[in-house]
Amino acid sequence: MTMKRYTPEELTEVLRLHKLWAQDEEGGQRAYLQGADLRGAYLQGAYLQGAYLRGAYLQGADLQGAYLQGAYLRGAYLQGADLQGAHGKKMKIADMRVFTGLYEYQCWAVVAEDGIPWVRMGCLWKSVEEWNRIGIRASNPGEFPDDGSETCEERVRAFEFVRAVAMRMSEKPKKEVAA
Repeated sequence: MTMKRYTPEELTEVLRLHKLWAQDEEGGQRAYLQGADLRGAYLQGAYLQGAYLRGAYLQGADLQGAYLQGAYLRGAYLQGADLQGAHGKKMKIADMRVFTGLYEYQCWAVVAEDGIPWVRMGCLWKSVEEWNRIGIRASNPGEFPDDGSETCEERVRAFEFVRAVAMRMSEKPKKEVAA
């Protein structure tokens, strides 16, 4: 499959139409960028809420301040992407790491601007504090029963790894701004 490479003008138009779509305005069209080659794309502050970016190649993309709530990023390649200040789940993201291949779904380690660590396991997105209270084993018994199966244990190991990453990220010293 050949990846579609967008010119800056084409991408600007896709984003304009997507914003119209998201606001239920006439002429709007959802951004469908599955598998798109968006390496190094300038998407700072882009309104990508609900955008379909499955498998998009976003290496080195500038997503600072982008609105990503509800964006479908499964399989997206985000290595080196700048997500500082990006908004997801009604929060501003200070730092984020995305992991694939740990288990069936994508896993995110996120630190919100307020320093609170979050973990996203597939579609489940909670603060580390909430995860600790609920427990990974009880979080999705319909799809992942706590039955000791390899699938269950693989998910638990993935969660433990991503939670540890989120915690380490949240403990990084904050950069001080010179007065």
